[in-house]
Amino acid sequence: GLILRGPEHLAGVSYGYIVAMSCDGSYWIFRLDGVDPWNATTLQDWTSSIQIKTGSGQTNVLGVRMDGKKITLFINGKSVTEIQDDKYSLGRYGLFVRPDSSLSYTFEGLNLAYWDLEKVP
Repeated sequence: GLILRGPEHLAGVSYGYIVAMSCDGSYWIFRLDGVDPWNATTLQDWTSSIQIKTGSGQTNVLGVRMDGKKITLFINGKSVTEIQDDKYSLGRYGLFVRPDSSLSYTFEGLNLAYWDLEKVP
């Protein structure tokens, strides 16, 4: 998954928007407001999507468009949901990985890119 609009590196705080996919074909979106203690708000609970390729060895492309308070999630080129939240308006992005119950979990980030919508003609 991805964390978006997060704090500066080594800022001593944790926050941002998290979008994640599971191996069983579901996605999840939540807003992280802190980790000590854990404070998060679910914006889209785990939702099954036929757009997610399931099973071992599959490759999925996760895309997120953040335009103001509108957050649109794309999986393998298809829009799957759109939500709105205006808690965080800017910040850094990065990979989010959290194995749940599997001890033999692997993850490989192949390509990470972004586009600044303010600079698109």
